[in-house]
Amino acid sequence: MEQLLILLLFLALPRIIKAVAKQGQTDKKAKAPARQRPRRAPAPTPVTDESPADEVQLPPWLESLAERLGAAENKPKSPAAPQPKPFGEPDPGPTGDGSPHFSPIDRRGVDPSPFYMVWTGVDRNDPHEHPWPYQLARIEVADFAEAFPHTVPSGLDEADPGWRGYALFRQSCASCHAINGEGGRVGPDLNVPRSIVEYRPIPQIRAYVRDPRATRYTSMPAHPGLTDADLDALIAYFRAMSERKHDPHGGGSAS
Repeated sequence: MEQLLILLLFLALPRIIKAVAKQGQTDKKAKAPARQRPRRAPAPTPVTDESPADEVQLPPWLESLAERLGAAENKPKSPAAPQPKPFGEPDPGPTGDGSPHFSPIDRRGVDPSPFYMVWTGVDRNDPHEHPWPYQLARIEVADFAEAFPHTVPSGLDEADPGWRGYALFRQSCASCHAINGEGGRVGPDLNVPRSIVEYRPIPQIRAYVRDPRATRYTSMPAHPGLTDADLDALIAYFRAMSERKHDPHGGGSAS
C-alpha cells in the first residue's frame, strides 16, 4: 500500500513542483517594492523543528486518493480463514465445551473424533495393510480369532493348507474383506451369501488376487509377492469356509 502511494506521489511530483515554482514567482512580484533602494538583507532566521513547514496544495484527485489509501491501510484486517488439514491434526481452537478437537478430514469434511488411529513411518503408508479408521468409539486390542470367530476354519485338519490360507487372509485380506460378515468393510464379503469359489473360476481368482488391475480398474492392491503355494493355500481356505457359512444377515449357517 505504501509503495503504491509513493508511486502516485512520484508521478504527480512534476506538477507539484511547477505549481510551487509558479506560486513563488507570483509572490516575489507582489512583494517586490517599486524603486526601493537596496538594503542589507536581514540575518536568516534559524529553522528549528518547531518551525512550520511550507504547505503544498495537492490536486483534489490526489488528496482523495491519499485519503482512500490511508483508510484502507488503517482498516483492521479480518483473520484468515483456517486451512484444512489433510490428516485431521488436533485443532488448537476449542470446541463449545473448551476441549480440543480434530480438524475435518477428506473432501467431505468429516469429523474423525472421538478416536482416530494413524500410523507413523514410511513403511506403514499402505492403507490396505495399515488402515486409518476414524470415528472410533472405543479401541480394544484383541486376538483376531476372538474378535472374528466365524472366520476361523474350525474342525479343519491341522495339516490342511487352509490354515496357512487363514493366516494369509488375516495378514493381507481382512483389513478390507470379510468372511461370514466379520472383518473389513471396504471390499465384498468373500463367503456369504455365496463363497467366491462358488461363482468364480479358480484360475480367475488366482490371477485377480495377484494383479487385480489386469482385470479391471479397482482400488484393490496387487499382491505380486504371493507365491503359487500361497494362492493354493488361500483357495483351500475359501473352500473350507464355504462349508462353514454363518450369515449375519439371516441366511443361516451351513455345516
